[in-house]
Parts: sequence; structure tokens; C-alpha cells
Amino acid sequence: MMWDFWSLSPESLHQVTILFSDRGTPDGYRHMNGYSSHTFSLFNAKSELFYVKWHFKTKQGIKNFFREQAGALEGTDPDYSQRDLFHAIKQVTSRNGAYACRSCRRRIQRRIISTRST
Repeated sequence: MMWDFWSLSPESLHQVTILFSDRGTPDGYRHMNGYSSHTFSLFNAKSELFYVKWHFKTKQGIKNFFREQAGALEGTDPDYSQRDLFHAIKQVTSRNGAYACRSCRRRIQRRIISTRST
């Protein structure tokens, strides 16, 4: 049943391939990219409609645990990622990359003429 849903909804294909990939478990929130799962509709000043996805890219590099590390951490320290992010924000220093730094980009997927009245 789960595979039927995924195979019949192409929107979920990317999410599912990431879920079952061999990328590993991210080493905290600071070392992973974030993507909006949904597409948002935004209007510009001319009332034109754009479909937009948001991409939050880490500037600290991707870092993953090996399976053994992730398994050990899961059982002994389930709050590791949250604590790591908290301490990184708390210890903001002049060193580049010492805190949770991300860049945000938007991806315009499709544009249509709006019938929205001004």
C-alpha cells in the first residue's frame, strides 16, 4: 500500500529516493540542506503568480554519520542535533562557519498569467 501511494504520486519521488538512499544520517541540523516539501504560490507587484520552492543550503558543508555512529547516538543521545544547534548559535564568534549559517534560494518552477484583480 505504501509503495502504491509513492509510485502513483510522482511528486513524492524525490523525497522517497532521499529517504531510502545511502546518504547516511546527518550530523546535526547545521550540516544538512533543507528543502520545502511543498510548492508555494507567490504574487509579485504586478499580480503575476509564481510557483516557488525554497532551498536552504548549509554553508558549513554536508556531514553525515556512519551507520554505527548514528545507531549508537540514537540510543544514548537523542537530543544531539538540537543541542548542537543551540550551542552553535550561542557561541557565535568571528570564525567563519562557527554558527548555523545558511543561504536561502528560491526556485521558480512555473509562471502563469494571473487573473487576480488589483
